[in-house]
This record gives sequence, C-alpha cells and structure tokens, in this order.
Amino acid sequence: MVTAQRARSALSQGREKQERPNRFIRERFLTEALAAGITDFDQLNDRFTAWAESSANTRIHAETGEQPIAGSNATSLRPCPTRR
Repeated sequence: MVTAQRARSALSQGREKQERPNRFIRERFLTEALAAGITDFDQLNDRFTAWAESSANTRIHAETGEQPIAGSNATSLRPCPTRR
C-alpha cells in the first residue's frame, strides 16, 4: 500500500531577504490601495508608481544606509564589459 508523506521544506538562508520586499509592499501599499477604492489596473499601476517614488524608494535602507532611489541614479555606474 502506498501512502502520501509530506516532506519538510528546507528553509533557504536568503529566503527572508527575498520575501521581505513582498511583505513590505503588501503591508504598506496594498492597505492604501484598498482604502482608496481602486477599480482597475491602470489606477493600480499609477498609484503604485507614485507610492514607490514617494514612499518606498525614499526611506533609508538598513544595510546600505542610503535611499534605494539614490543608488539607481548613481553616476558612478560603469557599462558591462564587452566580449571579444
């Protein structure tokens, strides 16, 4: 007789870092979006873009000590090397 057994899932070491942004968006943005009564995806996308630029990207990151938007606007970025 064959019986189904559940295997314990292994927790990866970086799982929390990968899932933290999703939790942050769910806790902060989605509560605002539900309260605003958004009715379609265009409104949702517009609202999310505005929220990300005004709230999420302006807070100070715990590890880097700077705003995420500042890192994406950095002028010190170099292009990837080309293959020969």
